[in-house]
Amino acid sequence: MSARRRWLFLLLVWLPLAAPATDSDAFLGLWRGEVTEIPLPGRDVARYEVSIHIAPGAATVAYPGLGCGGALHPLRRRGRLLGLREALDYGLDRCEANGRTELYLLGTGLVAYRWFDARGRLRATGRLRREESLLMVMAYS
Repeated sequence: MSARRRWLFLLLVWLPLAAPATDSDAFLGLWRGEVTEIPLPGRDVARYEVSIHIAPGAATVAYPGLGCGGALHPLRRRGRLLGLREALDYGLDRCEANGRTELYLLGTGLVAYRWFDARGRLRATGRLRREESLLMVMAYS
């Protein structure tokens, strides 16, 4: 990766951290999008879909193309940043276990996604969009 691309990558990952805090329901809903894996040396770049559902008291993650997923447990909430620990319960032979997910609210209906492996290495980034139809159903339930 060239120095210019590395700088741009770091800017896109860390720039959103300067934004102000939001209300407590900002992360509720179904979030979907494509993320890019940051490869380990000798591996190719991979892209895959991520689906995260956050409801009051429960959260889940699914990686449809990889065939794995499970529960997400809250670690911390600081303003626009939400940290979650993965507890995969299916597809363990296809996905790396014990990861940590961070969602950073960029605006209404858009989050920056970062996934860290069990060693704390940043391994995937992307953006997820909230599906508004699910949010409306949750609001009226």
